[in-house]
Amino acid sequence: MSNAVRNMIGRNPKEFLGKKALLDVHPEEKERINSNIFHQLLNGAQRVVEQYRFKIEKDEYIWVEAIVQPLFSVSGKRTFIAALRDISARRKMEEDMKMALAKERELNELKSRFITMTSHEFRTPLSSIKSSVELLEMYAEDLGDRFIKPFEKHFSKITNQVNRINVLLKNIDTLGKIESSDMQCNPMEQDLLEFTESVVFHQLREEFIDREIELKFRGKNKLQFFDGNLLGNLIYNLCKNGLLYSEKAVKLEVDLKETGFDITVSDKGLGIPEEEQVHLFTSFFRAKNIVNLNIPGNGLGLTISERIVELHNGVIKIESKENKGTKVFVSIPSLKI
Repeated sequence: MSNAVRNMIGRNPKEFLGKKALLDVHPEEKERINSNIFHQLLNGAQRVVEQYRFKIEKDEYIWVEAIVQPLFSVSGKRTFIAALRDISARRKMEEDMKMALAKERELNELKSRFITMTSHEFRTPLSSIKSSVELLEMYAEDLGDRFIKPFEKHFSKITNQVNRINVLLKNIDTLGKIESSDMQCNPMEQDLLEFTESVVFHQLREEFIDREIELKFRGKNKLQFFDGNLLGNLIYNLCKNGLLYSEKAVKLEVDLKETGFDITVSDKGLGIPEEEQVHLFTSFFRAKNIVNLNIPGNGLGLTISERIVELHNGVIKIESKENKGTKVFVSIPSLKI
């Protein structure tokens, strides 16, 4: 033991002469250190690195990192050299980080459970409201045209708002799964062209009856691996944003490649102010140029889209200029298992 031991552990180097090296190792660490260091060295290891607690004054311990190497062997007796350094501060920082991460995970789990519970509690009365409106519409049919028209207007408003809240709850539920890491990607081999057409014709064009979506495919068609539920959500969210914030046609382009596929959605609508683009993937964020326009939205579409792309090991990028439009690029690599 060199004299440097005085500074590190506050003990006289002579105290260690003639004693076993394991004597000052913390009792909980002795078996591990005996196995990991001494057995490895005796079996021919040329270098062993280990961390353990070492006794200092007054039966207190510090964390040390030891690098142990064989030095020489004479008459069957082996000599080893060990260099120790105090890593107590680093270990404390690591423990603090672990505790912080554990607390964050716990908070995320609590938030996820709260979101799920709240979502369920909201859906039940919303279903009741929607059913009651449908019954009222049926009863009102006997009132005649003079009375039915005012009722129909208000029934339509109620139904639209209920649907709007249901979409919000669905997105919040999805966000909860994202933040609690419960959302999984289960890719299957599918026809991407057929799938994309289904999303456009059976979802988007039914919801936006009077709007145009220009659909264009490039490349040789072949089956691709992707999660249909997730990718359908992605295409729907990106196209819906374009349709909400632009009065002109929205372009949806799918580029098929040997190594995966690209999706590009572009519009010539309101665009996003440059100074606010840093917040694009932040939950519930809505740009200032649309907040006062009474356009429905909850600021979750891009957050969810980004996570879906990440689950597919892909990349998403956005280019936008205020009052000139927005273009979203998505690149998904082959997920062949």
